[in-house]
Amino acid sequence: MVYCYGSDLWKVAYNQGKIHGDAYQTIAGKEIGLSSFPEKEILRYCHWARQRFFYRPRYLTHLFAKALKTDDYRWAHSVMDELVAPLHRHTIMKEDAE
Repeated sequence: MVYCYGSDLWKVAYNQGKIHGDAYQTIAGKEIGLSSFPEKEILRYCHWARQRFFYRPRYLTHLFAKALKTDDYRWAHSVMDELVAPLHRHTIMKEDAE
């Protein structure tokens, strides 16, 4: 869960001193007392859920068929970005580590 600046949840957490005023988005991690789960585990679960959604064969088939019918490939492009982004981030992190 992400607490976004100005939302009711953000205001409550800010008033409790758990979120800094300059934070636009804050992941509700165990480290700051907003969740029972550590931030890393929340991010890992979000990544898993996003991949599970975008890798569905039925979804990809529908997306491809829609792109062919409408001659609009923006949807396909956004999905490809979503599929390739984790690989790109992994490559960048490996390069930074070296």
